Amino acid sequence: MSSTDPTYVPDESSRPRCFLCGRPTFDPDKRQRQWVRAAVGGEQVLVCPTCQEDRPDWAVQLDRCDACGASRLSVMLGQVVCRACGHVRGESVEPAWLSGA
Repeated sequence: MSSTDPTYVPDESSRPRCFLCGRPTFDPDKRQRQWVRAAVGGEQVLVCPTCQEDRPDWAVQLDRCDACGASRLSVMLGQVVCRACGHVRGESVEPAWLSGA
């Protein structure tokens, strides 16, 4: 069975989870805090609204931008991109044939 099959139901264990408490993702009410996307050790993580409220130090473990210090980082194609200033950390995703290597 594939994910394009209309009867496919993803395995609960494969759902993204909160980095801190392990809670599976859910859509919070519009008036509630939203899930935070961040990076830890160069890997993309999510932090649930409950952990953001219940743990005052929840952001301590997050990676920070080398340029501006922000924790609003996304991981894309092996690179860590700061959503605050645009700084990119990691290996270039430019194909070797474009770089002349």
